[in-house]
Parts: sequence; C-alpha cells; structure tokens
Amino acid sequence: TPNFSVVKSLLGSNVTFDGNVIVNGNLTLEAGRSLEVIGDLTVKGSVTLNAGSSLLVHGDITFDGKCENHKVFAEGTITALCSKIKPGNIIMRNYHPTTGKAVLIDCPVDASNNIYIEKNNGSGSDHSVQVFNTMRARNILFKDNISSGINAAVCFGATVRALPTTACVESVIFDSNTSAGQATLQGAVVFTQSTDIEAENIEFRCNKSYDGVNVVGKMKAVKILFIGNEGSNPNDDLSDGVDFLDSTNGTTTIEAVDLIFIRNKGGQGVDFPGDTATVTVRNVIFNENEGTAAYGVRLWNNLHVTEVARFFRNKGASGFDGVNIDSGHTLFVNFISVIIDSTANTETFDNNGLILRFDTGGLLNGSRRSKRDISDTSIPFGSTGITGV
Repeated sequence: TPNFSVVKSLLGSNVTFDGNVIVNGNLTLEAGRSLEVIGDLTVKGSVTLNAGSSLLVHGDITFDGKCENHKVFAEGTITALCSKIKPGNIIMRNYHPTTGKAVLIDCPVDASNNIYIEKNNGSGSDHSVQVFNTMRARNILFKDNISSGINAAVCFGATVRALPTTACVESVIFDSNTSAGQATLQGAVVFTQSTDIEAENIEFRCNKSYDGVNVVGKMKAVKILFIGNEGSNPNDDLSDGVDFLDSTNGTTTIEAVDLIFIRNKGGQGVDFPGDTATVTVRNVIFNENEGTAAYGVRLWNNLHVTEVARFFRNKGASGFDGVNIDSGHTLFVNFISVIIDSTANTETFDNNGLILRFDTGGLLNGSRRSKRDISDTSIPFGSTGITGV
C-alpha cells in the first residue's frame, strides 16, 4: 500500500496509483491536475482540491481530520466508484480547525454508494460544514456536526439527484447537528435558496440551535420527516424547532406523499410553511410539537392536503394555542383528525376565522377541542364549537 506523508502540487497532468493509498498528511490538487486511485484513498490531514482539479477513486474515499487543526476545501470534482470489493463511499469526518469552516464543498460530489459527513466542528463566525453545487449518491448523511461559533453546523445549498446507475436517492438525513448560533439563519441545519433535493426519504432528526432547522428551497420526496428538532432559546418565540423561512430568503416548494412533524420544540415548535411557499402533500401529520414561548404549530400560509391532515396533542405556551392558523389563510383537506386534551387550556385548536376548506365543498368554523375525527362536513359539531356546512 503506497503511504505518503504529504502529497502537494502533483507533477504531471494525470497521476494514477494502482492500489490503496494512505496520505499521512495533507493532499492538495492544483487546478488542471487529476488524481486517480484504483483502490481506496485515505487522507489523514487537510484536503485542498482547487477549481479545475479532479479526484477519481475506484473504491472508498476517507478524509479524516483526526480531530486536529485540518480542513477540507473542495472546488474540483470528487468521485468514488464501486470496485470489486468496495461499494464506493465518501466519508469526511473529524475536521476541527481553530478558525473557519471545517468542510467546504463547492463542486460535484458523486458516490456509487453513500456520502457521510460527520463529527466536524467549525469555529468563529463561519459555518462548520457548507455544501453547494451537486451531490449524487444512494444515501447522504450529515451527522453530529457542530458549530462552536455563531453560525450553522450545516449550511446546505446543493442539488441532490440519483446517479444514472441507481433508480433513486434512498435517503438524505440531517441528524443531531448542533450550533451555538443566536439568531435565525444560525440554526443547526440551514438551507439556502439553491437547495434542490429529490429523494425517497428526507429526514431532519434532533438538530438543535437557535432554530433547529431553517428551510427554504425545493424538496421532493415520498416522505419528509422532522422529528425532535429543537430551538435553543425557550423564551424566544422566534427560536423554533422547525422554521420555514420567509420570502426575504427565497421561495419554498415542497412535494411529498407524507409530510410529518413529530416532537419538535422551541419558542414555536413548528413555523410552517412560509409566506411564499408552495406545498403539495397527500398527508400531513403534526404530532406532539410544543411551543415554549408561543404556538406548538403555526400555519402562516395556505396548505393543500389532498387526503388527510392529522393534529395530535400539539401544545402551545401559556396563553397560546397548540395549533394556530393565521388569519386569512386556509387549510385545504379532504379529511382531518384533531386529537386534543380538552382539559388543558394550552392544547387548543384556534382557527382565527375560516381555517378548513374541504375539497368536496364543505367548510368548518370555530375551535376543535374533542377527540372526534372529522370526515363528513354535513355533520354539525356545535357542541365542540365547530359547525359543518
């Protein structure tokens, strides 16, 4: 196995190694240079791929910063292809620079199998992990990345698509990323307007910062799940578990069969779907989201649900409703299920006027405090404050 302490400014326009390569130090590819490894490539140090460079590996790529003062800076191209014995994974982990970004990717990244970006820790006023351009893989995971400064643990603005050799991207997951951010756009996971993800499953799990997740851009999936995300300032009604950004940050387009929000918590548990958002889903579920300074769930734009909307035990702060739909907006559904504990005055369903318009022509007014499902708009629910028309 070739073992190099430092590889920098490689001689020749193309360099190929036949066999596994371990770099105990830094790897730099200058513009116009290419490196091909027929085997696995492991770099234990900083990685610099300048614009116009190319890294091609027939096997797995591992960039490991060893929890030391190293960085990844990539503006070339990165490709990991499957070999006879390795699936073609890309791993970037354990980068802990004393200043600036831990991982910056602004280039096409292709993996025949999976991409893992994990346990990186940026500092100062930069994002810890920042990803633009395009990513293609079977699965993509951002996990346990930390920003110890006042910015995002993961700033994401990439296009995600499947490779021609795979039918689809199976999953894109943001899990347990944290940030010391103190304002909106300093969340654990921050999307930019250029975000465009198509996958079977997109998941946001247990991310925590001033906002757990800031969402803008495009997502298209069978299932989109937000679970256990948390805003770090419980007394601030802008510190949300999940925050869909407003038009000053761009537009949002969501297409999904199932859109699910479970146990998100913050000043508002879920702030959704954005003033210029377009959301088309078959089913939406809001389950046990909690607002500690305001609403458990705030719907501040029209929402179209072609089949079922379910609201289950969402809870607001004292004096605020578990679910609030802003005045002048409408929830379009064919079936709604609302389950609320009528003995707790913070677990209410406030309509602010007309909140529910059924595609079949029915209309609902009033507040919902019972455990009955609503599926027939011809039934009057006067005893609960809801009247079907």
